[in-house]
Amino acid sequence: MWRRVLRWVKIGVGFGLVIVGLIFAPVPFVHGWMFYLPGLAILATEFTWAKRIQDWLKTKFKNVVAKVKAKRAERKENEPGQT
Repeated sequence: MWRRVLRWVKIGVGFGLVIVGLIFAPVPFVHGWMFYLPGLAILATEFTWAKRIQDWLKTKFKNVVAKVKAKRAERKENEPGQT
């Protein structure tokens, strides 16, 4: 009985955080991802579709980080005054 209640509370909190994150996404002084990502992580423990979205976002984030690191290395390589 308690497991079922806790599961529904977890699902409610997860969806609540995702909704708050989506509402705050266009607001400049509050970052929506601060709510969206934890909500998605909570939902990923219960739903496979949320896990797939989470995995997709992780892959995209890793690709962006790799591109930024490559650009930094390229910029550092082409700095004037380097020997």
